[in-house]
Amino acid sequence: QPAHWALAWDGPGPTWRHERFPDYKAQRKPTPEDLISQLGPIEDLAQALGCPVIEIPGMEADDVMATLAARGARDGLEVTLVTADKDMLQCVGGTVRVLSPRTRDEYEPVGPDEVRAKWAVGPEHIRDVLALMGDASDNIPGVPGVGEKTAVELLSRFHSLDDLYARLDEVTKPALKKKLIEHRELAYLSRELATVRADLDLPLTWEDLRVAPI
Repeated sequence: QPAHWALAWDGPGPTWRHERFPDYKAQRKPTPEDLISQLGPIEDLAQALGCPVIEIPGMEADDVMATLAARGARDGLEVTLVTADKDMLQCVGGTVRVLSPRTRDEYEPVGPDEVRAKWAVGPEHIRDVLALMGDASDNIPGVPGVGEKTAVELLSRFHSLDDLYARLDEVTKPALKKKLIEHRELAYLSRELATVRADLDLPLTWEDLRVAPI
């Protein structure tokens, strides 16, 4: 029973992430024609249900959602982000949670405790995990040869990317230490790409996003 809601689309055109890393999302296949044909009706359906659709050129839906979440938290609202993207877990905390789809009919509520249980770090360090392991869905490279298990092990011990590199001498596996040294710049670039922006200048008020009659 939300008082406000919105559907966020990725905006048209390249984003600042493409400017920083031209291969961002480059591995993705073209959107299937049968899906493209559904996008218009989905937007029409949302509007018919009284749900505003937000699409900002050059910005991704993640950044729109993160901005609204930060604004909602500041204004004392309870915020629920409905998404399966692990990038968005960095927004969790305070009055903000994620509702992650598991099946067509089941959703898993995710708060700080659930994030720590899975990733061994708090929501504020999810981007550090992604900096190490990368994100194949967005073609974020991470550190070559470092997967999810190793990234989680490292962050459970060092807590942040900055702390890891400050204490690199404590990494005892020579091969892993070599990879971290050689790909330091790539790790920090990956963290930048994985960081959602919560500071967009959205020309919207809460009244604009109030649930409207069908």
